[in-house]
Amino acid sequence: MHRRFWLGIGVIVLLPGLTWAARPLDTEDPGTVPQGKGEFQGSVDAAKGDDGALVGLRGSLGFGLLSNMDIRFQTALLWVDPLDAPSRVGMADSLLEFKHRLLDETETLPAFLYAITLRFPTSLGASGLGANGVDATLLAVVGKTFGPVTLNWNGGYVFISRDRALDLVLLATSLEYRVTETWSLVSEVVSAIGVNQASNVAVLRVGATYSLTPRIKLDSAVGVGVTRASPDVLVTIGTTMTLF
Repeated sequence: MHRRFWLGIGVIVLLPGLTWAARPLDTEDPGTVPQGKGEFQGSVDAAKGDDGALVGLRGSLGFGLLSNMDIRFQTALLWVDPLDAPSRVGMADSLLEFKHRLLDETETLPAFLYAITLRFPTSLGASGLGANGVDATLLAVVGKTFGPVTLNWNGGYVFISRDRALDLVLLATSLEYRVTETWSLVSEVVSAIGVNQASNVAVLRVGATYSLTPRIKLDSAVGVGVTRASPDVLVTIGTTMTLF
């Protein structure tokens, strides 16, 4: 199976450290789940490239530990259809993330947050959709709001335990424009840059969010890959719900 196809799986479901932002973006933001509250994010994600297609059902659950700190867990069910092998269905690897906002945003200064994400090989088995070892991601997040516009920037590093030659540098930037109290337009550039042997992956994405109720938000987005190792097209539709 082609290397590009597996990189597509990484971008859409498992790219460590860039999966907890306010949906439908992958760029992290400095927000955390409020203390004592729970949050569920669910989505249907799809990717298409020259060497196959993928559909994933992704879910994540977050819990606010403090006013500036939360912990989250994510996993997904995948269906992959590569051109050079039979299609298969199986669980994706799982992510566990800890977020801590060190600085709140002020009128003049941006918010600053760091996140630590661990990938666990929960999908090893007949499906072959996972990877050995436990990977770790360190991510720095900066965010600032200017009227109806919010800008976020991410920079981080992924330590690939099974093969350190596959380590990645993560860079991402997102923009949100609040059109009304319920509608927002969003866009981002997300990239994973190989330090040694890993290929470079970059995705441009645009989308929208709609607040159905104060506790339920709907979203959708379309992305395109801009490097040879990136998927051609990515689509996501999902929701974010406050649980209690």
